[in-house]
This record gives sequence, C-alpha cells and structure tokens, in this order.
Amino acid sequence: MVAFGRKRTAPRVVLADRVLRKMAHGALLYRDEETAEALVGLVIPDENGGEPAFYILDTIAPEHDAIARGSYSVEQGDDLQDETMYWLSINWKRFRDLRSQSYGKALAAKWNVPLRYLGDWHKQPGEMFWPSQGDLETARAILNDHENDMSQILAPIVTVAPPWDADATPPGDEFDLYAVQEDGPPVRINIWYLSRDIRQFIAARPEVVADDMLPSLPPLAWHLTDRRRFQEEYTLLAEDALAVSIAEWDADERPPLEVCFMVGRMGGSHVLILITDKAYPAVPPTARIAPMIQLGQDEDMFERLWAESIPFPTEALPGWAWTPDRRLIDLVRAAEEYLSDRGEPGAVETR
Repeated sequence: MVAFGRKRTAPRVVLADRVLRKMAHGALLYRDEETAEALVGLVIPDENGGEPAFYILDTIAPEHDAIARGSYSVEQGDDLQDETMYWLSINWKRFRDLRSQSYGKALAAKWNVPLRYLGDWHKQPGEMFWPSQGDLETARAILNDHENDMSQILAPIVTVAPPWDADATPPGDEFDLYAVQEDGPPVRINIWYLSRDIRQFIAARPEVVADDMLPSLPPLAWHLTDRRRFQEEYTLLAEDALAVSIAEWDADERPPLEVCFMVGRMGGSHVLILITDKAYPAVPPTARIAPMIQLGQDEDMFERLWAESIPFPTEALPGWAWTPDRRLIDLVRAAEEYLSDRGEPGAVETR
C-alpha cells in the first residue's frame, strides 16, 4: 500500500456538478471492471506562492478499445483523448477573448488561463479508495516527463460505496465525496494530489459547485463525436486517388474551428478545400478552390492555399444538393465534373 497523508496543505479542488455525474455514471457503466477518464480543467496559481487551485470542468472518456475488460487495465492517454484534449485547448484559446467581454473584469481574469489536462480518475476494485503503488509510479512518470509541462497532478479514486442506512449520513469525513444514483448504488470519490516536490499523494478536500458557476468547454466537432463517419469520409477520399490533408481552421471567424479537408489529385491543377461545421453532416459542407502552387521553404501548406483560395460556386452544380446521406466525395466529384465542363480546372470565378 502506498503511504499517503493529510498533514501537508492540500490544494483547493473544485468540480462542476456535471463532472460528479459523469464520474458516477462511468464508474457504474462496467460494474466489475476498472474504468477511467481524463480530467480537463484549469490551474489557478496561488498569489501567495502556495498550492494552486484546480477547477475540473469536464472529463474525457477513452475509446472503448483502450480498456482491457476483465484485466483491471486502462490505457492512459489514448488517441481519442489526445485529439479531444487538443481540440478543446485550441478552441479554448479562442473562447477566452469572448468570455472576457461577457464577465466582469475580475472573473474574466480568473478564467483567463490555458485549458489543461489535470490527471485521470479511475475506479478501483472493492473498497480501496487510496492510490496504489502503480498509481504512484504512473503519476511520477507523468510529472517527470518535462514534455508534459506538468508539475502537479490529480488522481481521484472512485469506488462503489458500501450500502448504509438511507436515513443516515454517509460515513467518512470531509475528504469523502458521495454521488447517489437513482438507479444504482452510491459511488465514493476521493481526490488525491501529487506534485514534483512531494514524495507521496495527499488527500484533497473536494468542492462541488453548480455547472453554471464554472466555464463550459467548447463544443466537440463531429470528427470527435462520430469517429466512424470521419474515418469513412477520409477513406472514400483516399480510395478515389486523392491526396488528403486535414486541418482545424477558423473558416468563419467564429469559434469553434471548422474541420477542413484539403484534397487534390496527382498532376492536377487545383486543390479543393472542403469545410465542415462542428454539426456536420446535419450542416452542409462548403468548399473553396485554390490553384496548385509552389511552396516556399518552411511555408505552411494549408495557410498558403487558404490565402490563395476563392469560394467554390456550389450553387453552379446543377441537380446537386446536400443531404446528410451524401459524403464529401460526392461534392468532390460534382465539383470536378463542373470544372471539366468549363475547361478551366485551375481558375473558377465566383458568381
């Protein structure tokens, strides 16, 4: 068992109520197996040089394949979690300016910090609510990897709480947090904290606040919420002998960013940029066209092509209309047919 204690001053840890609900739901989703999710939030430095305050805004679940069912093994930081964290971080930067205009100055300044990965919560078997030796080694490895830019980490432990008299107060003390489910047993949550300059986990006293008391995260785009559709779209383009590149881009100058597919044929004279909204395919894609150009040294290909592009006149495609059952490859083929009929594949005039 890992040595742990409560003598050292623990940081303030504040959770949005939605985080508590998601942790309880995730813990009960697979009752007999270990589950885990990444924590996303803010680290607010202490003005007096003490421990920072942590604000947990939400959690990110791993892909299903990242959990080895029945083996109490959870892969930390799978591809979906990494991509989701990246998406949230880059869009958070854009939303910070908007929030500063809608809040009072003091509150705006408080939340004007980068969005960060804070650690992972995970469920442990039985009633073991303290970190294991393996948890300590994992946390140490994360903190010692300076590429992570982390000097502190949270490691909440979730357990299915033993039953108690419904009329009685839940057992434990101010370090124990309970989530009572309508259709399941209560869940116990204990939050543990580790930093580079301490040898062992220390317990933190959690505070739960209403969702509207903390900032909300940027909405996730379709490429993260519908992975199957995203992979299908990419595969259909690639299998049609198209070179495909993908970028997150501020196409409409309003956050969140749009997911853009840059497609072109080998030896072709033009490149199409297919722009998808966060709610694609419910929202139709739009397109831009750029000439095939020679790039300078260290020049960003997408940025240069975007600067050279013009809107593609999709209204000029006779008989073609978007429905959610269509795919991006359908738009590409219709555009190429239009360009071929005009005989000017490298320069299309807008109407």
